[in-house]
Order: sequence, then structure tokens, then C-alpha cells
Amino acid sequence: MERRLTALVLPALIIALVWMMYSRNPQEPASAPTATPAAQAYAVRGPQAEAGDIVVHDFGAPGGPGYRVSFDRRGGAVREIRLLDHYVSVAARDKSEHDTEDYYPIVQPSPAGVLLLVLEEASEQRAFARVRIDEKLEKVGDAPDAREDHTRWQIDAHGDEVRLTLDCKDGRTLEKVFRYEPGRRDLELEIRLSSTRADDPDLGTAYPLRLRGVMLPNPKSEHVIGGSPAFAIAGWHDRTAGKDAHIVKRQRDLDGGKVETLVTASTDATIGWGGSTNRFFAGLVAPADESSRDALTVIRAQGMPAPADAHANLLAYSVPYPRYGLRLAVPKAGETSSVRLRLFLGPKSFGAFAAQPEYAVFEPVMTEDLTPPGCFNVCNIPGVTWMATNLLRLLEFLHGIVGNWGVAIILLTVLVKIAVFFLNFRSQKAMRAFGAKMARVKPELDAIQAKYKDDQKQLQQEMMLLYRKHKMFPPLGGCLPMFLTIPVFFGLFTALRVSYDLRHQPFVLWIKDLSAPDAMFDLSWLGWNMLPHFNLLPLVWMVLYSIMMFRMKLPTDPQQRTMQMVMRWMFLLFGVLLYNYASGLLVYMCTSMSLAFFEQWLIKKILGPMPEMPGVPTAMPQF
Repeated sequence: MERRLTALVLPALIIALVWMMYSRNPQEPASAPTATPAAQAYAVRGPQAEAGDIVVHDFGAPGGPGYRVSFDRRGGAVREIRLLDHYVSVAARDKSEHDTEDYYPIVQPSPAGVLLLVLEEASEQRAFARVRIDEKLEKVGDAPDAREDHTRWQIDAHGDEVRLTLDCKDGRTLEKVFRYEPGRRDLELEIRLSSTRADDPDLGTAYPLRLRGVMLPNPKSEHVIGGSPAFAIAGWHDRTAGKDAHIVKRQRDLDGGKVETLVTASTDATIGWGGSTNRFFAGLVAPADESSRDALTVIRAQGMPAPADAHANLLAYSVPYPRYGLRLAVPKAGETSSVRLRLFLGPKSFGAFAAQPEYAVFEPVMTEDLTPPGCFNVCNIPGVTWMATNLLRLLEFLHGIVGNWGVAIILLTVLVKIAVFFLNFRSQKAMRAFGAKMARVKPELDAIQAKYKDDQKQLQQEMMLLYRKHKMFPPLGGCLPMFLTIPVFFGLFTALRVSYDLRHQPFVLWIKDLSAPDAMFDLSWLGWNMLPHFNLLPLVWMVLYSIMMFRMKLPTDPQQRTMQMVMRWMFLLFGVLLYNYASGLLVYMCTSMSLAFFEQWLIKKILGPMPEMPGVPTAMPQF
């Protein structure tokens, strides 16, 4: 049985390893960007701009909180927003002088050419203005290239305010005003409608409009085990239940450009906020005052299909981007109606959401972020979200003490091991006491095994009768320490898969980014998905795991022997799955395995060697 099991398990693991290694990357087109690999990961070909259409403005100064925004006169759109204190890579961050491509592009147009933060008319029955208000140009006359310039908005930028203005050609003026308060992680967007018509037939009418949300990049390099980390989310206040609620649509729910309604304002629900996220960042919109809350009518999410060219390998999928339904009333002559929104553009972290009181409503983003995909997105593991949340908070506390996230992870591992050690010590002591009793009945046990060696079912029954006769019951806590460390492992696994706090954070030596593989040196010239870099930490863990398992003596009990044979080779599967995973997790796993050696040595030193006990596992690997 042992040989047959090994003959099945080992080839299966080797086949999985070879298949992942030889799955080659799609070839890049000749026109692909020639920037650094990190910059290429965020490269997007948006719609081409004509001369004079683009206005670039900085809110804040480079190196501190702030934004570099590229406005487009067509439709008063936003093409791109870059964070002035975040970078596309560690190498870009460490440069002595920075250019625009070094800053992280938190908002990008899709390869399909969708411009963002554009207002659209939501009603086909009534015209809001005599000109289109989005970026589409209307043809006039017979000449195929003749186009009117009505959709070009005027842009006035100065200081921390940019004003975009459109003459609606019917006595109305539409404005979009972007404002920035230094030090914050949001832009205020005010949409204003003014009128000069005293006889406006639509006076007081609340026109339905749509505002396209922002689209965050989602390069394949930031995908994690379980698929794309991107999701759309919206929150509201449930008046019936008297509590806040939220809903999430993940990328897989919106494949192929599908549109889903997240929340609609009603007598039972008041919309609070909504937007979308990628692995580390979020773009979220919330009303800035109560009147604006009443003007927000619906939030929908739309997925974008992957581009048809080779840039799909760089962008993979766009994050779902939201669309906001608004009501804007036509004012009296000389007056203005407006909607004020706050556009949060920044990292997803407890710290970022605690920076301003208005950001507290965004904390459900962290709850969803720390809900593991589990079972390949089919089911979730109970308790892991709670564990991941508290582990992140504990890591933040430890980092505040030591100032290095890698050291904080090691300290966390030590604390976990200390917490489990005493329980493990007691269980090991109980198992040795049970082993002493087993030694006294060994002659009877040997006789039973010899008599029923060809009948495993009867053998197990006779052994249980013997245990009952001598009042011997195997200690139930033998495997408990391992089961206690599993939630910690999955909690940390879940936390590190999306933890912004580890992004671009160094540890020691060549480990420059704990949210990425340790990447000791480059292997991209091999062209293998599995081996873009040589990652040392997964190999260190595999060696430690195999040493621990192979030094354990194989039990004589057939069931124990079979289980331990399987566990001996599990390091191959885990090595394949985690080879390109965040180095922060591997720091935890290697530290935990190293401490397990010390723990086993200490317990053996105090209690002596573990006796063999048929039917009872003597040792199990710990994560």
C-alpha cells in the first residue's frame, strides 16, 4: 500500500510542478512599452488625445500626499490620476529624481478607451442640454470629418482647485470643480448647474445624470492565489433594520462587461458610499453633505472585458468600475444647484481609514479584503476573517515597536509559538503517559496484531476492546496544537495576500518588498511563469519541512504509516503553490518551522522520546 500510494502521489506532484514551470508567458507585441517591468505592468493604451486637450495639474507636492491629475477637455474627463507619494516599484521609489511614470497610477483609462469621471445623460426622453455633455463628438453637415467642438470643456486650474466648465447652449452652465485639502486622501468633486434663463420651462426639474467612477489598474503581477483581488463595493443605511450594510461584486461576477446594480436609494435605504478596489488601493465615492446624499440615487458596477491584444497580459482585467446615478435640479436664474462628493483615492488599510473621521464608513472594505477566497472561491473558512483582521492589527502594533515589518512578522510568529507551546507541552506529556500504559499491555497487543494481521477491521475492534478493558483512551489533544496553528496560518495567508502595509516594505538583504516574492535574482530569460525570479525562501521552507518529516520514524500502524507517507511529500505541493507568493508569508512559515525544531528538541529534552502508539499520531507538522 505504501509503495502504491507513493507511486501515485509523487508523480502527480511532479506533473503539477512541471506544468506550472513550462506554462509560458504570452509574447509581447513589438509596440509594447519599453519601460521597466514594473512600469509595464501599469501601462495602458487609452484613447489618443488631440493637441491641447490634456491639462496636467498637481494637487499637493511630490513626495507627500497628493495627486497628479490628467484632465481631458473632451467631456471634462479624467484620463489618469497618480499618487505623489506612492511608486510603481521599489526601484522607482529609490530613484534620486522622479518623473511621472514613477508615481503609482491609481486611476487609468481602460485599453478600450473609456474616459473617467465623465457626466452622462441618464434619460433618453429629455435632453439635459443642447449639446452632448460626455466625450462623444457629434458630426454636422455632410463632410464626414466635420465635427462641432461643443463637448470641449473649458479648464481653469490654479492652486488646489481645478474648474471644468461647459456652456450647455440653452442658458445653462455645467461645472465640475475638483478641490484638494492638503494632507487628505481624497478629492472633493462638486458638480454645479447654473442658469441665466428666467423662463426656463424645466425650472425645478431634477434631471437624472450618470457619473462614471474611476478605474484602478489591476496588473497580473498583483493577482494572488484565488484570482483577481479586485471587487466593487457599496454601502448603505438600512432604515428598516436600523444598521449599516454593504454589498460586494467581485471581478468574476462582472466578467464580459456585465453591469450589476449594487444599491438603489429608496424609502428603506440611504446610499452611503461605493466604489472599487484592486489589491492595495481603493477608489471610493461618498456624499460630502446631506443634500448631496439625497441626490445620489443608485450605484452600479460594470466589468470591463480583457483587451483583445497582448496588453491583456499586462492589465489582465480592469477592476470593476462604478457608475453613480445623480439628480441635479434646474435652478432659478442667477442661482446654482450642486452635488458635492468626496472621492477617496488611496491605500486600503486600517490606518488610512482611521486618518479622517469621514473615512470610517469605508472599513467594510477591509472586512471583505480579509475574507479569504477559500476552496478556490467556492467556500470560506470560518473564523479566518476575524483572525486575519486581528493579526493585521497586531502586526501594526509590533511594527510600531520595531520599525520593520519583517521583524514584526518574526515577533508575531514567536508570540504564536509561545501561546501554543504550553498546550503542546501538556498534550505531549499526556501522550507519553498513555505510551507508558501501552508498554504494559504490549504483550496482549502483539498477540492481537499477530492473530488478526490479515483482518484490519477486526484488528481495530479488538484493539478498542483492549483499550476499554484497561481503561486506556488516547489523549484527544495530540493534534490540537496543529489545529490551533492552522487558523493562524490561513489568517496570515489571507492578510498578506492583500496587505497594503507590506507593499514595498524591505526586510533584510535582497528582500526589498514583503508583499512580493523575495526575488533573489532574475530568471525571466527562461520564459517560465513559475520561475520569473529565483525565490530562496520557499526552498528554505521546503528543506525545513522535509527534514522534519523525514526524521520522523514511520509508524508500524498501517493507517498512520499511510498518512505520514503522504505528509512527507506535501512539501512539493506547498512549494509549487507558494513559490511566487508574498515573501512576508514565507518569513512567517520559515520562522515557524525553525521554532518547531527548537520546540521538539526542548520537549524531548524534558519529557524524553515519544513512544510509538498504534492508532495515535505521534507527531504532526506545524505551519
